[in-house]
Amino acid sequence: MNKSSKIIITVFSWLAVFATMAVIARFSLQNSSDSSSTSEALLKLIPFYDRLSPEALDVIHLIIRKMAHFTIYALLGFTSYNAFNVSIKLKCGFVYLISVGFASTYAIIDEFVFQALSPGRAPMLLDVVIDTLGAPLGALLMFLIILIIKLIKNKETSL
Repeated sequence: MNKSSKIIITVFSWLAVFATMAVIARFSLQNSSDSSSTSEALLKLIPFYDRLSPEALDVIHLIIRKMAHFTIYALLGFTSYNAFNVSIKLKCGFVYLISVGFASTYAIIDEFVFQALSPGRAPMLLDVVIDTLGAPLGALLMFLIILIIKLIKNKETSL
């Protein structure tokens, strides 16, 4: 790979990280009613929504909200692993730790700065834990994809 290709890949990798962080910040900076209505819109997509009890709807709504935390931080772990992997030359274990640490640090900032600034929102340690559990999964998925690509390339070059 030539130098200009590497620069382009690095820039786009980091743009993916910053875009993911911007989406997280956008959701975190919503006031409580906007945030709730966003997840309620997903709740209403359930086919039997109108037959569920209010208690069941509350539980499902909570699950949707927590899954959103987990998923978006899995995406941050995924994109940050890739960005660190193309930017710095370290063994994959160190890249994994750096990317998970990066995403976890952002989870703390997101929860205790962005959400603390949002009207009607309060920071929750449980959300940081859920975010921190999503990041390693996303980083692991990116690691596996990179590993598979390398194995395929090595197999092709040995033929």
